[in-house]
Amino acid sequence: MRRVALVAVVVLVCIAVWALWPGSDDTSDTVEPTATVEPASETPQTRSPARPAISGVTGLVRRDGKPVADARVVLKSLQTFSTQTETDGTFAFTSVAPGAIYLSATADGAASSVQGPLILEAGARLQNVIIDLTPAVTVSGVVVDFVHHLPIAKAVIVTTAGAVVSDVNGAFTLSGPIGQTWVDVSAVGYLPRSEWVALELARAGSKLELVLTPVSRIEGEVMVGGAAARNATVFTELARGAHRGERSAAVMTNEKGHFELECPDGRMIVTAYTKEGARVRSSELVIAIGETRTGVILEANDLDSIGGIVTRADVPLPNASVTIIDARTNESVSSAITGLNGQFRSTPVVTGTYVVQVRAGDFVGVAGPFEHRLGGGLWTVALTAGQRLTGRVEPPSAGIRVRWRSGDWVGPAADTVTDALGKFAFEGVSEGLLSVDAEGTGGAATAKAHAGDDVVLRLEQGFVIARLADSKGVPLSDGMIFARSLETGVIRRFMVLAPDGSYRFELASGPWELELEVSGRGRSAPAKVEVTPSGVEVRLTLEPGVVVRGHVRDAVTKLPLSGALIRARSANLLSETASVLTNARGEFTTPELPRSNGITVSAPGYKQQGDALQNLNLNDAVFELAPSNDPAPEPARFEGIGMTLDMHAATPAALSVIEGSPAERAGVLPGDLILSVDGAPAGKDLNELIKRIRGPSGTAVRIGFERAGKPFELVIRRRLISPM
Repeated sequence: MRRVALVAVVVLVCIAVWALWPGSDDTSDTVEPTATVEPASETPQTRSPARPAISGVTGLVRRDGKPVADARVVLKSLQTFSTQTETDGTFAFTSVAPGAIYLSATADGAASSVQGPLILEAGARLQNVIIDLTPAVTVSGVVVDFVHHLPIAKAVIVTTAGAVVSDVNGAFTLSGPIGQTWVDVSAVGYLPRSEWVALELARAGSKLELVLTPVSRIEGEVMVGGAAARNATVFTELARGAHRGERSAAVMTNEKGHFELECPDGRMIVTAYTKEGARVRSSELVIAIGETRTGVILEANDLDSIGGIVTRADVPLPNASVTIIDARTNESVSSAITGLNGQFRSTPVVTGTYVVQVRAGDFVGVAGPFEHRLGGGLWTVALTAGQRLTGRVEPPSAGIRVRWRSGDWVGPAADTVTDALGKFAFEGVSEGLLSVDAEGTGGAATAKAHAGDDVVLRLEQGFVIARLADSKGVPLSDGMIFARSLETGVIRRFMVLAPDGSYRFELASGPWELELEVSGRGRSAPAKVEVTPSGVEVRLTLEPGVVVRGHVRDAVTKLPLSGALIRARSANLLSETASVLTNARGEFTTPELPRSNGITVSAPGYKQQGDALQNLNLNDAVFELAPSNDPAPEPARFEGIGMTLDMHAATPAALSVIEGSPAERAGVLPGDLILSVDGAPAGKDLNELIKRIRGPSGTAVRIGFERAGKPFELVIRRRLISPM
């Protein structure tokens, strides 16, 4: 039972902290506080063994080096607290739950940068935190509905400066530091948002648009072995789009295994962790904006733990971290630690095909695929000694995060940090071309390398100023920027929430390709830039968009169809941009969509229908669905690496690369020529080439490419691909 409680708490805490944490791709500087940590004194009589030990925070607010009295200090963790400074500028929070926190202060037109994340240990006290105030910037904004783009009144906006409520026009005013600050936005009937707002380029009177999406809901049951799974932790995870990988808040199942959770719209997967630690997942679901989906069953009948022995160069590997990864989805499903004899045992896992990732000190390795069957015996995870990858960052700096990746790597990133001399080392590195990158407060760098190379990563503070606008030139303050290195293929994502659509972010020096995506409204054309320490400015503009209004009816009876699903698709059919349902009168209205999109209309018991937007009457698009007893078509799925091919040139080439696919992770770029597959020439037969590249999930394929006249080879591990 101890493990049961731990699993549930860890999942919930991780999801909650994740929601507050700046994105891993956010390269803004973090202000390190001047502070010391000491154990907090505690009276034995007041201590409750059923609750975590309470921590505390004390510090000083200054302006121009002088203490500031009556300043408002805000502490943000899983909850938000505030206090006022004393006459000597000091403040104290005496009852804070342990975990990640953020601190900020405001006073008389001044504001501090947000400090954090700071980690409070249980029962410890963070002392002598110094918070400096600088002149604040005032920003006005509006909260609007995602679908109809109408203002939302009575939305609550909480920032470091306090809470404000939007008026009947959705308008509000807030102040903050010239830097980054957080904002929480909520309104009845809408999904709440907790985001970081970039105010580096903000001017007095700047405009900020906060878009809220009507809440969707999913209800269902979790079943394991035919019985209700009580106290299972359930959440959704977006499978597509700019916010791919984001999770909803988690809920717990009741005694009947039933759950009800709120989530965003889109294509997603519902995941549950049982109290025994087993993971159960749904297939991909398309949830429309504002939809309530019932009857979702998460069921696992074939559960068994995985056991095995890990060896490296035929020698048992003790005290190694073992991660079990689903070969079809690349999702981590369980973990374990090897004993002195190299043996391990996982929590219960659904039968299927898996890959194993192993870490021990500087050593990292991947093996598989392995078949997991009920009572299938022990796995022998035999790892080779592998090769060594060493290097350094310049200028030398300790604590810089360094990562490498290859096409056959799966699971959490292979990373380490530099020592006091700026050096780093990896053992067990696979053969083939590797992408190596480093990030820290001193800058960033990327490089291509092979095992055995001595890599030098020269850190530079290259930056980009992006001006974001729609097709009419109106600034866009809410979206996502995708940055792809044209040297290594590494992907960075930056969540943009910035007044007037002006956003500054850091990238490693070199050539990059940038795109803007706004949820439901499509993308900009790719823009190629050369990032330098002196910076570069770029304008990213969405393609023209349109709103589609129409209705759906039965082709035989001519009666309206309520609850029909309207899906907007990208021009290449590789992604969906928005989904809405028809109302009781069979009517629908889409958010603004790119003109290049198409629409697919479906309803249970009817044949699916679709068309390109350019062929529709945008003010009254009529769809008449024919009744059908045939089951709904299964979405296109295959096991491969996730790229489409262009066979028209003299040499086959990658035409497009699916987001989140193994090909993208390996660094394949559109236009890369395909020279060989597993050592044999690629040839000109399209079907034969596809057959050779595809294969069972978890297996690897070796592909020779050429880019800009330079040949290179990648080993890419296949998985299940679902373009739609």
